[in-house]
Amino acid sequence: MAAIQIHRPFCYEGSVSPLKVWVDGVQVGSVRTRRTELFKVSDAAHSISVSQGWSKSVPLEINLSDGKTIDLTVRIKWRFPASVIIELIRTSLLFTLIPVKQT
Repeated sequence: MAAIQIHRPFCYEGSVSPLKVWVDGVQVGSVRTRRTELFKVSDAAHSISVSQGWSKSVPLEINLSDGKTIDLTVRIKWRFPASVIIELIRTSLLFTLIPVKQT
């Protein structure tokens, strides 16, 4: 069985609320600030995103096979006050998932 590990470092914007984690359009859990969570998934191609309120990241498409684990880090693309404007205009531009490594 493959796994997705998501790390959420501290960032002032949105740090109070957990981020919901979505795999293939289904919420599988959440990750809080300064935490790392592991989500078991099947060995296959998956679409991963995170959301908070109405802001959702652009889905990251990955292909996991042979029990591999992918490490992802959540980043906020924009800092305050730009983050407020971006969130109101284009909700998919606030968060991004960055692959760290694959084992």
